[in-house]
Amino acid sequence: ETDRAEARGVARAIRDARKPGSKWSDQAVLVRTNAQVTMLEEALRKVDIPFQSRGAANLLDRPEVKRALRELKSHREPLSSALDALAETAEQLGASAEASSGDGDDTDSGGASNTLEDRRASLLTLVRLGGDYLAIDPGGDAGRFMSWLRTAVGGDHFTADRDGVDLATFHAAKGLEWPIVHVAGLEDGLVPIGFAKTAAALAEERNLMYVALTRAEQVLRLSWAQQRAVGKRTASRNPSPYLVQVEEAIEAVRAGRPIADPRDQIAEQKRQLKAKRGKRGSGTDTSTVSDDDPAFVALKQWRLNTARAANVPAYVVFPDATLKAVVDAKPTSADDLLRVKGIGKVKATRYGPDLLEVLANS
Repeated sequence: ETDRAEARGVARAIRDARKPGSKWSDQAVLVRTNAQVTMLEEALRKVDIPFQSRGAANLLDRPEVKRALRELKSHREPLSSALDALAETAEQLGASAEASSGDGDDTDSGGASNTLEDRRASLLTLVRLGGDYLAIDPGGDAGRFMSWLRTAVGGDHFTADRDGVDLATFHAAKGLEWPIVHVAGLEDGLVPIGFAKTAAALAEERNLMYVALTRAEQVLRLSWAQQRAVGKRTASRNPSPYLVQVEEAIEAVRAGRPIADPRDQIAEQKRQLKAKRGKRGSGTDTSTVSDDDPAFVALKQWRLNTARAANVPAYVVFPDATLKAVVDAKPTSADDLLRVKGIGKVKATRYGPDLLEVLANS
């Protein structure tokens, strides 16, 4: 339900997956940005699971965080006001990242990303931690906050001879493998990252997702949060659009169907459309919903708009057969949608509210 609940869930999954005689270092947690690592560190530290951050600077070692802490210490107003100002600075970085459209990704030799979005995320993490601190010590100042920070998020950097769960970004995980991998924070806006707008940037995001998924040798666990802290506020989140295709692949494997190349699927879709046009009026279409049914037409228009916005083929959202099944079923709730063939949990979460709204208005 929340990013904190996700972090606790990952910690439980790590503990449950560790078998007698196995090592903590057989497991890794991968995330898109450095700033996401901090909450996972907190969750693992609370349940005494050893960990180490691989290829990324600890939050307190990042240049933008060091600079922000110096500025917080120099402010004379209350800590809460200084944190508000810091949140504004972070949002300005976000606006700059948006304007740059994610054309470049400044990655150092150790695999640590240092984009504008990364710096923004680090500052917002600092703001969130400041809120956590003030909840404990409402009258606290910057000095006491910094002392609390060193205890709360003290770094655990990578050392080759240490047995600990590896925490790493997608970038830092390139070329590595673990028996068990937990990929967290798979939300739209993080995966793909929000500022990726160009075709090249989106292609790089897809490549990074592929890197993360293929680090697992035996077990792969994927998770996302419906709500995530962004500085002092909480934002609602949707699952990553990539999860729709992951779920489709899983369903195909379970059903014993081959997983086709998307280009083959597009070709097959065109072939079926051509055949359908040739048979129009022959009475061979067994669907109970006609192509000119108002609800079906409305759902196809919604699907077209959704596919264009996500820069994916329409069939990735839903094929015609599923849309007709939705019209047949006349669902009025999320539970009803889950009973429709072709709609799993990820698609119901991502598209369910829109589907129900279109049906209600058609």
